[in-house]
Amino acid sequence: PQDQIPATAETHFICSILRTKYHILTSIDGIHDNVFVIKPPMVFSKADADYFVESFRQAALEDLPQAMQSGEVSLSKENGSSFLTPT
Repeated sequence: PQDQIPATAETHFICSILRTKYHILTSIDGIHDNVFVIKPPMVFSKADADYFVESFRQAALEDLPQAMQSGEVSLSKENGSSFLTPT
Protein backbone atom coordinates (compact mmCIF):
# COMPACT_ATOMS: atom_id res chain seq x y z
CA PRO A 1 0.00 0.00 0.00
CA GLN A 2 1.26 3.41 -0.91
CA ASP A 3 -0.14 5.21 2.12
CA GLN A 4 1.03 2.57 4.64
CA ILE A 5 -2.28 2.70 6.54
CA PRO A 6 -3.37 -0.74 7.80
CA ALA A 7 -6.36 -2.06 5.87
CA THR A 8 -8.37 -2.65 9.05
CA ALA A 9 -11.75 -1.75 7.57
CA GLU A 10 -11.21 -3.74 4.42
CA THR A 11 -10.17 -6.75 6.48
CA HIS A 12 -13.33 -6.52 8.60
CA PHE A 13 -15.54 -6.21 5.50
CA ILE A 14 -13.95 -9.19 3.77
CA CYS A 15 -14.11 -11.31 6.95
CA SER A 16 -17.80 -10.48 7.31
CA ILE A 17 -18.70 -11.12 3.66
CA LEU A 18 -16.80 -14.42 3.69
CA ARG A 19 -18.99 -15.55 6.58
CA THR A 20 -22.35 -14.24 5.40
CA LYS A 21 -22.16 -14.77 1.63
CA TYR A 22 -19.68 -17.62 1.21
CA HIS A 23 -20.13 -19.45 4.57
CA ILE A 24 -16.39 -19.40 5.30
CA LEU A 25 -15.22 -18.83 8.87
CA THR A 26 -12.26 -16.53 9.33
CA SER A 27 -11.23 -14.21 12.10
CA ILE A 28 -8.98 -11.19 12.41
CA ASP A 29 -5.74 -10.79 14.32
CA GLY A 30 -2.69 -8.55 14.47
CA ILE A 31 -1.99 -5.28 16.23
CA HIS A 32 -3.89 -3.37 13.55
CA ASP A 33 -6.65 -5.99 13.08
CA ASN A 34 -5.58 -6.49 9.47
CA VAL A 35 -4.44 -10.14 9.47
CA PHE A 36 -6.82 -12.91 8.39
CA VAL A 37 -6.94 -16.13 10.39
CA ILE A 38 -8.38 -18.97 8.32
CA LYS A 39 -10.30 -21.63 10.22
CA PRO A 40 -10.65 -24.65 7.94
CA PRO A 41 -12.50 -27.79 9.03
CA MET A 42 -10.48 -30.85 10.07
CA VAL A 43 -11.05 -32.37 6.63
CA PHE A 44 -10.01 -29.84 3.98
CA SER A 45 -9.76 -30.93 0.36
CA LYS A 46 -8.21 -29.30 -2.69
CA ALA A 47 -11.75 -28.40 -3.80
CA ASP A 48 -12.26 -26.65 -0.45
CA ALA A 49 -9.00 -24.72 -0.95
CA ASP A 50 -10.06 -23.75 -4.48
CA TYR A 51 -13.43 -22.56 -3.15
CA PHE A 52 -11.74 -20.49 -0.45
CA VAL A 53 -9.33 -18.84 -2.89
CA GLU A 54 -12.10 -18.01 -5.37
CA SER A 55 -14.41 -16.72 -2.60
CA PHE A 56 -11.63 -14.58 -1.14
CA ARG A 57 -10.86 -13.20 -4.60
CA GLN A 58 -14.50 -12.31 -5.18
CA ALA A 59 -14.87 -10.73 -1.74
CA ALA A 60 -11.74 -8.58 -2.16
CA LEU A 61 -11.95 -7.71 -5.84
CA GLU A 62 -15.70 -7.64 -6.47
CA ASP A 63 -17.81 -7.42 -3.30
CA LEU A 64 -15.75 -4.74 -1.52
CA PRO A 65 -15.46 -2.40 -4.54
CA GLN A 66 -19.18 -2.91 -5.32
CA ALA A 67 -20.19 -2.03 -1.77
CA MET A 68 -18.04 1.09 -1.88
CA GLN A 69 -19.24 2.11 -5.36
CA SER A 70 -22.91 1.59 -4.54
CA GLY A 71 -22.53 3.73 -1.45
CA GLU A 72 -23.39 0.82 0.85
CA VAL A 73 -20.18 1.58 2.73
CA SER A 74 -17.60 4.34 2.54
CA LEU A 75 -13.95 4.29 3.51
CA SER A 76 -12.42 6.94 5.72
CA LYS A 77 -8.90 7.02 7.07
CA GLU A 78 -8.14 8.70 10.37
CA ASN A 79 -5.42 8.45 12.98
CA GLY A 80 -3.50 5.77 11.07
CA SER A 81 -6.46 3.42 10.66
CA SER A 82 -9.11 2.90 8.04
CA PHE A 83 -12.83 2.63 8.75
CA LEU A 84 -15.76 1.45 6.64
CA THR A 85 -18.97 3.15 7.60
CA PRO A 86 -22.49 2.35 6.40
CA THR A 87 -23.96 5.18 4.37
